[in-house]
Amino acid sequence: MRKYARWMLISAAALLLVSRTWAVVQAVDPDGTLYSVEVVQAPGAHSPGATALKYSRLFPNGIQVGGMITPTLDSAADRDPTLVQTAGASGPILIWTRTHGSFDQIAYSRFDGLGWTQPGYLTDTPRNHQRPQAGVDASGTGYLMWVETGDNTSVMLATFDPLTGNLISSPRDFFLELVRHSPPVWLSQDLLFSGAHGRPQADGPYILPDGGIEVPVIPPAQNPKIGEPVGGTITLSPSCTKVVAAISRNRALWIGVLQNGVVLNYYRSVVPEGAPDNYVSLLLKSLLNQNCQ
Repeated sequence: MRKYARWMLISAAALLLVSRTWAVVQAVDPDGTLYSVEVVQAPGAHSPGATALKYSRLFPNGIQVGGMITPTLDSAADRDPTLVQTAGASGPILIWTRTHGSFDQIAYSRFDGLGWTQPGYLTDTPRNHQRPQAGVDASGTGYLMWVETGDNTSVMLATFDPLTGNLISSPRDFFLELVRHSPPVWLSQDLLFSGAHGRPQADGPYILPDGGIEVPVIPPAQNPKIGEPVGGTITLSPSCTKVVAAISRNRALWIGVLQNGVVLNYYRSVVPEGAPDNYVSLLLKSLLNQNCQ
């Protein structure tokens, strides 16, 4: 578990516009303490949409404690939790989707050694903000991506202070940030399957710019069809100041390498037919490894 805590790779498949309400997420402290947060039915609630967050701490000696995260014990829906470890904190930070007023917003809380702090909000606009993904890089900067829905669907990006929950940079449309760096470099999609017996290699240098022209023609800024998966993925490590983030729409990928919240490189690619479910995660991890060497 300690090895996992040192790397703490934050990665996920596309943030689909499909409900993942009943989720369990975990994070490991450097001392080996395992934190878990689970979405549960709110106690005493009559509506299936009234969900709350339950947590537990499993210490290396086998003792387990926990309970409900008190601010979530209301009629609002709390879901899509993600736990993030950060240096200098007494516990992980928790970021999740919470109904606030008429819209879903991205909420923040931190375990201060005794319990969870009163939630703050990283978003507060008249649109729905869902499916957050977050992590902290080697410089201590927190990154947050989420899906914003309204008249259209966008993948948003912001940086924040993980110890206070305050935004460092204002939320912006990640696709618009990427296209400012046009033209993109095309990434080869056929090098992921070079492992033995056709299995992908976890650490192989299988991403190479090949100058191809098979660029996805559907911009992610266009409103997707109902049920069409659209989302974002972020990959980073506490040992590197670079971050890799991607927008996904069906098989199309728009990928950026960032540092201090600024896009350094812009790539385009697609998920090949027959690729494993974790293809995007492996792709971004390999690109992060190359940029952190």
